[in-house]
Amino acid sequence: MLEKQQRRAKRPKGSATPDAARNSRGGILSVAEAILAERGGSALTIDAVAKAAGLSKGGVLYHFPSKASLIEALIDRSIAAIDAVFLVAEKGRAASEDTTTSYAVIRRHLERQPIELHSCLMSLTNASALETYRRKLLELAGQRVAAGIERATMDTVLIMLFGVLGKRLLRFELR
Repeated sequence: MLEKQQRRAKRPKGSATPDAARNSRGGILSVAEAILAERGGSALTIDAVAKAAGLSKGGVLYHFPSKASLIEALIDRSIAAIDAVFLVAEKGRAASEDTTTSYAVIRRHLERQPIELHSCLMSLTNASALETYRRKLLELAGQRVAAGIERATMDTVLIMLFGVLGKRLLRFELR
């Protein structure tokens, strides 16, 4: 008991242990993303996520009461990342009239993102999940158009997103 208290006292206040990070909502989502990237959508189960995260099934269900809620959280995470790319693209377009330069900015931003971030795009086969993803992406597009981002910029981002993702998934590089 004393040894446990001493270890706890040595850790900086507010720092999380690796186990605590996996037990968080974000940590569980990261584990789920890795499962999707490595094994595909059919391998994504609450049990598989719990096992990979080193948690009990109840530990995962505390944050995500169903597989559907887990998938929706993954979709939300992907949509938020796409929104960040829309904003980067709009800033790049506004800063440069040169289309090639703004394309390069978007490509560099996309290539720095972890591949697991959008793995749900390639792994979702459930019609309901795909419809949720489509609906949320359309909502985001509508919000961004209302905020003044050009449709052409959004099309460019989506085409580049799927292109960069596909290249990375296929490990395709021109040399």
